[in-house]
Amino acid sequence: FVVSAFVLKPFVQRMGPRLNVRVLGIACLVAVCTSALLPFTTSGDQVLLLNGLTHALLASASMLFPTALQGLAPGRFRARVVAIQSVVNLALGASAAPAVGALSDRLQGVDYGLMWAICGVAIPGLLLGAALMFWCERGYARVFAAAERDDAAARKTANPSPAS
Repeated sequence: FVVSAFVLKPFVQRMGPRLNVRVLGIACLVAVCTSALLPFTTSGDQVLLLNGLTHALLASASMLFPTALQGLAPGRFRARVVAIQSVVNLALGASAAPAVGALSDRLQGVDYGLMWAICGVAIPGLLLGAALMFWCERGYARVFAAAERDDAAARKTANPSPAS
């Protein structure tokens, strides 16, 4: 809340609905940087610090994700969009740990093999996420505007103005 109230507020007027998507893309890029440092840690405290930073950053940014998705759908479809997003997130999240484990098994005998495995799964996923967020930014704004027009038309149909 504090970040959105004070840091992002000046950008809302300039970027409009694209701001949510831009913040998500930037969060992914910063998380790439913190994740890439994991194999170079020398203590458990450093691992916890980097993991804490990465997860706090992604958790904070991901609070925008449902809002961004809801903006893409007209009101009558928003619940479906959020449901689909939840299922996809659950499936992708559930696949991350086995992917790290499988890669870690391949890296047996490599110093910091588990850390490299985490990076090998996290970094490509985060880079793909960032690329998709930046790539879809303009299209997102167009679809957002179309959804708003659809909502306005639905409200107008539901509440017709009285004839003079």
